[in-house]
Amino acid sequence: QRAEAYDLVWASEFARAERVARAGLDSLSGQRFSGRSLIDARIIAAQLMLRLGDATFYQDRKQEALGWYRRARDQIRFAIRRHGDMPRLLAALGETHWNVGSTIGDMPGGLTRALGEMNTAIPLLERVLSYGPDERADQLLSILLNQRGAYLLDLDRPREALADFERSLAMREAAARATPDNVTLRRAIAIQLHTLTETHLALGDVPAACLAARRAISIWRAIERGGELTALDRSDEYPEMRALHARACGV
Repeated sequence: QRAEAYDLVWASEFARAERVARAGLDSLSGQRFSGRSLIDARIIAAQLMLRLGDATFYQDRKQEALGWYRRARDQIRFAIRRHGDMPRLLAALGETHWNVGSTIGDMPGGLTRALGEMNTAIPLLERVLSYGPDERADQLLSILLNQRGAYLLDLDRPREALADFERSLAMREAAARATPDNVTLRRAIAIQLHTLTETHLALGDVPAACLAARRAISIWRAIERGGELTALDRSDEYPEMRALHARACGV
């Protein structure tokens, strides 16, 4: 049910995702666990709560979503108190802070509090990675850095934002070198370069902005040549990057 709820959220079937996640939680509450299976059950419960948060958020019930995300965060905090700060629990806690923060950041006047959640989450993921490679933690850290950068930019702190954007980009580029055929990752890099271009322009660094824009256009052209542009790429992402490239490079 956890996997099904996740797939339904991605398919934009939010009402069904909500029903499935609720049923999953009900099923867990009726079972008894011990030892390692108890840790697994607590993580699964938190993940179902996150999917309930996603499903309600996208049904425009943001306060309810925030409640589910906070419940997931509290569930993992409790698990850490009972079982210790093992990497998988730290990674799960970082993810819940991200969900809480991104929801608060989408509400009026919530940017500062959202930034605080990111500032809490990022060291948790860094700690997980200090134990060794972890693909999921690496991906999540890159997302969190990008999210924190966006909040810093909105709070008129572009130099701090730039540092986070550049670090996130470097992580994605490293992942892309390891999986050169991953179009989703290349698309994410192109979109990240769009943000980087805007940040350089906000700082008045036109040469750096133009360089970032040219890199983004090069990636989009390669994706286009491969016939892998999505409808959203064609209608929004690629045209917007071409317009920004013209502004940044004066062409």
